[in-house]
Amino acid sequence: MTLQVLVPPAAEPVTLDEAKAVLRVTDGAEDALIQRLIRAARQRIEAALGLSLITTTYREILDLWSDSLTPNGYIRLQRGPLLSVVSVRIANQDGDYETLDPSRYRPRLDSRPGLIVPLGAGLPQSAQPVSGLEITYRCGFGDRAETVPEPLRQAVLALVAHSFEHREAAELPLALVEPWLAPFRRVRL
Repeated sequence: MTLQVLVPPAAEPVTLDEAKAVLRVTDGAEDALIQRLIRAARQRIEAALGLSLITTTYREILDLWSDSLTPNGYIRLQRGPLLSVVSVRIANQDGDYETLDPSRYRPRLDSRPGLIVPLGAGLPQSAQPVSGLEITYRCGFGDRAETVPEPLRQAVLALVAHSFEHREAAELPLALVEPWLAPFRRVRL
């Protein structure tokens, strides 16, 4: 499974001014660093939780449907909350991709992780055994920082503050923010 960002988020879950207020930074000398720390904290949280905090468009490439099936037969995407499915494409015998008719599936909007429900006869298999399926979708809590749940915004700010104070540290310790992340973790039974 491969996940590609096609359209990155247009904003971050916290603004530069919010981060500077937490850091008690009043000048602009370190604005570029702080913006990189915000982006890194967002990406770390998204990877840990399988979420997109701000609306992002992805292309997920699968070999087989079975690579991402849930026990009830839904297709589990790597990110959520799902806003829309742009397209589902399947490789044919010639290696060209054909767009699957949307009447063959239904996206479970706002699902975390994103889910696609096969309808009717189900989804056809790809004629190409490797990278034969492409799903393009949009997910996130919204287009602006204010749409991101407050615990996740606080987690970003805490990681930014830690990284700013411990610049030599190689790793962002998610244990610092676990109480904020816990309600958003995937539960697997």
